[in-house]
Amino acid sequence: MLDGEISAAGPNMRDGQNGLNELNGQQHSQLPYGAQSAGNASAPTRYTDPELDDLTERELEVLIEIAHGLSNQEIADKLFISLPTVKTHVAHILAKINARDRVQAVVFAYENGLIEA
Repeated sequence: MLDGEISAAGPNMRDGQNGLNELNGQQHSQLPYGAQSAGNASAPTRYTDPELDDLTERELEVLIEIAHGLSNQEIADKLFISLPTVKTHVAHILAKINARDRVQAVVFAYENGLIEA
């Protein structure tokens, strides 16, 4: 950028650093869809799949560990359960959330706020 361009871009760059964007003379928030700004007094909207309610507490624990990238053996060791029990939980999780594989289960966990990016 040239010196003249920097001074002209300065105010817009400051707005961008504050999470705002000027578009057609209006300011628009750059928050993700469904998120609300901290200035809003109400709680943020949380979108969850109804399948989440079908999971048991233990299945949720296993799903969270899957999303953290743990193997079945690592999950078994961490939760103090046997490897066959973990495999059973994984099978039940995949069936309940209609996931084809562990990758889809991880996506499900992130999309439903079980894990924060």
